[in-house]
Amino acid sequence: MSKYIIIILSIFTISCSEKKSNTEDLVSQKIDTLKYSYSGFNNGFDLLLFSNQKFEFIDYVYGCTGGGQNKKVFGEYKIDSTKLTLIPQNIKLLITPFNSFEFEGNTKKVETKYGPDSLKIKTKYDLINWGNYKYLLSEEFSLIGEEHINDFHRFSENYNSGYEPKNSGRYLKMVAKEIDTVTKELNLRSIPLKWRDLFLSEPIISQVNRLTVTTSKRDNELKIWEVGINRGIQDNVRKGMEFTDESGDFSVKIDSVGEKNSFGLASIYDFEDNISIKKGSELRTKWK
Repeated sequence: MSKYIIIILSIFTISCSEKKSNTEDLVSQKIDTLKYSYSGFNNGFDLLLFSNQKFEFIDYVYGCTGGGQNKKVFGEYKIDSTKLTLIPQNIKLLITPFNSFEFEGNTKKVETKYGPDSLKIKTKYDLINWGNYKYLLSEEFSLIGEEHINDFHRFSENYNSGYEPKNSGRYLKMVAKEIDTVTKELNLRSIPLKWRDLFLSEPIISQVNRLTVTTSKRDNELKIWEVGINRGIQDNVRKGMEFTDESGDFSVKIDSVGEKNSFGLASIYDFEDNISIKKGSELRTKWK
C-alpha cells in the first residue's frame, strides 16, 4: 500500500513541477506594450508597439446612429531614440453600414496584404518628448480642405495657442505617467529643423487695425467679423494661426497673410453679448 502512495505522490510532484515550469514560460513570454493614441468625436486611432517588434495600428470611425469602419494594420517596426518606422504587412477591415440602405445591411470583412492604396497608414515618425508626454509625429501630408498639412503643422498650432500639452490634437500621443507633476518647457531643438520655424518661442501680440461686421446670408443671428491685425510674415504669422482676446471668447483664424498685416474671420452670434472687439483691441496667439 505504501508503495502505491509513494508512486501517487511522485506523480503529483512531477505534475506540480511541470505546471510551475509552464507558468514560468508564460511569464517569460509576456509581451509588454506601448500604446499611443488619438481620440476624437466618434473617431480615433491607436498604435500598439509590442516588445517582440510587432505592431498593430487601429483606425476607427463610427456613426451617431450606428455603423462605422474599423481598420487594423499589422506588421513589424524599427525604433531608436528619435525615429520610428512601421513595416506594414497585413490589413483587417470591418465595415458596418451607417444605415440599412448601404451594403444591404450586411457587415463587410476584408483581410488582405498591405499595399499603397486608400488603406495605407503613416509609416515614418519622429519621437518627441515633452515632460511626461510623448508624441509620434509624422511628416507625411494629408489633404485638409485645400491645404496639405502634416502632424507638425497640427502640433505647432496647438503648441502656439497653449492647447498642448494638457489637451491634444489629431496625432499620436502617450502619457508616460498618470499625473504630470511638472510640465517642462518643450525643447524646440527636439523638433526637426525643417519644421522648427512653425513653433513660436514667444506669443505674437497684435492690435486690430481693420474691422468689418456683416450678417450671414444663411443665419440672420450670425455675424461674420472680418478682422485685420498689424502683424504679418515678418512677425512669423502664418495662415491658419488663431488669435484670441484675453477672455478667450473671441477667436480669429488667419486666412490671408501679408508682409506687415494679416486678415482673418470670426463668427459670432448676436446673443454672445460679451464680445467687445474694436480697432486697437489686443489679440494674441497665446495669453499666459
